[in-house]
Amino acid sequence: MPPFRGCRHFEFLLNSMHTAENAVTSESTNHGFERVSDLVLMALNTQPVLGRRATIAYYGIQCPCLSVQEIGRLLQMDEKAVGDEVQRTLRRLRHPKVSGWLQKALCLGEDWAWTRITNAQGIVYKRDYPAHVLPRLPGEMLLAIACRYDAVTDWMSKTSHETTVAWVRCEFTESALREATEKLQRSRESISLPISVERLAEKSKIEERLLRTIIGLGNQLQMYLGYALEQPIRSRSMRAVRLHHMITEVWGQECASVSVILAEYHQRYSDDNCNWRDLETSMAEHPHLFLNLRELGWCGLGPAATLASAEDKETRLRLLLSSRYSDGPFFKWSQDRKRSLDTPARELIRALLEEMAPCRFDDLTRKFNARYPDRASTERNLLIIGRDHYIRLAPRLFGLRGRDEDLPLTQALRDLLLNRTACSTYIICRHFGGASFPLWTPAMEREWCHWAESRLPKFLFHSLLGVAQPNLWPATDGERTVWSWKKECLGRFCLKPQRRRRLAERLPDLRDVYRLLRALFERERLNWVQANSILGTSRPTDQAVLSSLAILAGLRALTAPPEWTGPHLVAPDAKIWKDRLTEELHRKGRLAWSEGSGLEMLTTLAAAAPPSPLGWVDPGEFLLLIKTLQDGPSEAAP
Repeated sequence: MPPFRGCRHFEFLLNSMHTAENAVTSESTNHGFERVSDLVLMALNTQPVLGRRATIAYYGIQCPCLSVQEIGRLLQMDEKAVGDEVQRTLRRLRHPKVSGWLQKALCLGEDWAWTRITNAQGIVYKRDYPAHVLPRLPGEMLLAIACRYDAVTDWMSKTSHETTVAWVRCEFTESALREATEKLQRSRESISLPISVERLAEKSKIEERLLRTIIGLGNQLQMYLGYALEQPIRSRSMRAVRLHHMITEVWGQECASVSVILAEYHQRYSDDNCNWRDLETSMAEHPHLFLNLRELGWCGLGPAATLASAEDKETRLRLLLSSRYSDGPFFKWSQDRKRSLDTPARELIRALLEEMAPCRFDDLTRKFNARYPDRASTERNLLIIGRDHYIRLAPRLFGLRGRDEDLPLTQALRDLLLNRTACSTYIICRHFGGASFPLWTPAMEREWCHWAESRLPKFLFHSLLGVAQPNLWPATDGERTVWSWKKECLGRFCLKPQRRRRLAERLPDLRDVYRLLRALFERERLNWVQANSILGTSRPTDQAVLSSLAILAGLRALTAPPEWTGPHLVAPDAKIWKDRLTEELHRKGRLAWSEGSGLEMLTTLAAAAPPSPLGWVDPGEFLLLIKTLQDGPSEAAP
């Protein structure tokens, strides 16, 4: 309420009330709120002057709204007398001779008043009453409502559909809202959230406007930037919505590195001061929205929500007004985590890395289990738990993130890498175009060449020369010249890896098959070493990936070469299976051989038996792989 400010303000208020008293002398022909105001003032003009002035000032009808204290000082009355005068006026206005004008005003202005207080879905939340409802209603409507219904809440309850959380006034009947709510509850079991409201409406077979209304009325889902999210909304879910909308809008179905995504994200959302680890965590926790292709980067799954700027503004406004949620700065750690006295396992792994790195992870696992026997775990689990704190310096060799990215080549590192396995892996990755590692530097290549000349068989030494680049070594010009001459004379790739693993020996994960299929579209060709890089396996030369490539060849999604180490090219049916798997993963958030597209894949492969020529793939091994998957499918981790 505005404060009482002396004589000039006193005169201004009296003039305002006098203007309001004399605003209507005859019935106006205008329609809309002007007509409502005329009718209310016509009813007030039938009342005594003192009661009329007190009521006009109390409800703020065409003049500033005043408190009881200010009205008392203005009209030289005590507070109790002002309240009694306003109540007497309301009782007189309810008389049949006068109430007809107010009833007509209420009928004319009812729809207009609801548009003032509802959101785009026709909803008024109870948590927003009275702070964000009463200021939006003009005094004329408040007076008419008080005479007819006593309280605004009674008026809203009588003229709308009331739920436990809101009042709603829309074109949908109560039975339609109830049926749509039940249908949404049934469909949510097979749909992962967050998801765009358009996709949710499509999958649940509910009209989009009706879906937006029942989401607004419920207390389980919430809309943000055109997406439906679970309540209560977490920072990571909200960040995932922002990221998905941004990635699909900027890059579409293509991949982008975390650094590029982070730069674009900070440019768009300055309120979220997150780092690359926060982004990766948010994306990894929502596998139905994002796919990690390792060295290729991240890509979005499914279309982004389409949201008009007006809706966007309204959605943000409603979230800001909610007492349970604020679209303010994000917080990396919750208060519960800050108060936790128990040290998380990832922090223990970080402490061990600070002590032992660079080291092999099996050594770190043995140290961890010996030091903390009550938390004993496997190497695979510790790799997952501590992924935020380590980096892979070389195959099966790890260092501490943030400290060991640019390690100098010390004697200890040479001893760890100067062995036949490490050298062979380096040769194969360089030849087939696999991933690179921080310790695979020109200096280390020089060390390998000097060591291999007298320690390794000739075919390995010649293969190493075939992939080496002496001109980049940190050496004298004379040494580089000598080794360039050796490379020219002896350098040729003589290392032909032998396939030692049968296809059914390790069953592939359907999600890994999908990753390779998406990577195939990015690269247009893929070999076994590059496939291991995409899947992030600990050994770039692991042959377990061959079963995934064989399945894609059987589905005619790729063309298998005659030699298993050769490049696999995109085949005509690749897009069909990519679209099916993308749709299912976006909807469910998981892929499994026992359901949906996975089951369809196995049925297609089994029906095509015996398969047509599949390059290097042996028909007998392939049939055994399909039968093993049908008997015991391997489900993908969400």
